Amino acid sequence: MKRLIAATLVAAIGVSLLTGCGVSNKSHDNTQVGTTENSSDEAKNKEVKMHVWCSKDDVDITTQMIESFKEANKGTDFNIIIEESEDSDARDNILSNVHNGADVFPIADDQITSMVAGGALYEIEDVDAVKKADDEGAVEAATIDGKLYGYPLTADNGYFMYYNKNYFSDSDVATLDGMLDIAGANGKYLTMDWSSGWYLYSFFGNTGLDFGVNDDGVTNHCNWNAIITDIKGVDIAQAMLDIAAKPGFKNCVQDDFIAGVQDGRYYCRCQWMLECSKNQGIMGR
Repeated sequence: MKRLIAATLVAAIGVSLLTGCGVSNKSHDNTQVGTTENSSDEAKNKEVKMHVWCSKDDVDITTQMIESFKEANKGTDFNIIIEESEDSDARDNILSNVHNGADVFPIADDQITSMVAGGALYEIEDVDAVKKADDEGAVEAATIDGKLYGYPLTADNGYFMYYNKNYFSDSDVATLDGMLDIAGANGKYLTMDWSSGWYLYSFFGNTGLDFGVNDDGVTNHCNWNAIITDIKGVDIAQAMLDIAAKPGFKNCVQDDFIAGVQDGRYYCRCQWMLECSKNQGIMGR
């Protein structure tokens, strides 16, 4: 059986269209709101079993959405199981075992094409309702060849930086070099996840170098080895090596960063940063 999923610019969630149950899922920027339409009489007094995946951090909001859905569809006996599963793993987990995956799960929009090609997703039928309720860009991100394959949940892609204002002034955060020097001088760290291509792209994306998805929606193109551009890939790579060599820098994933903030080791974190140059100047607040 194929699975019904939701997807948007970052991740999404929806509810299965099973035995006459209808659903729409509104989203406005970072707000996550679940709404439902009236269930048909055919679904009344019947048991609907559903397996839902969500990330560890989203268990509470997912539970709230499910309870809201059940409240709006009284008369149907819902047996809904929530299981923790990271959004980034959804594609691999589903495509490795389509028939035994979750019925409802969040995914990033860049996973949709391969999942559609693998026959893992249902086409969404209430397209007009979704377009009316959601951000145009989020709907487009969940659309392949004119067909909608998910209910948008978020539309919050962007570059930003967390930093502790007790240690950095507005002028201090004008450059990454300045922040690294302050962190290092105080035995603290500025952190970033360099194991992820999503974050590393910020070093290349504003330098004239190009990277993107081809028309097939699956493969990529990249010219980071170009030798005719003003800033070359080797220049950026050297800048990154210089950053990594500073005593105030540490590579870590998000969970490690949170732990570091709690025990006072880390001052700030670059995440989807705003701008960069070969001189390592990265600005973000």
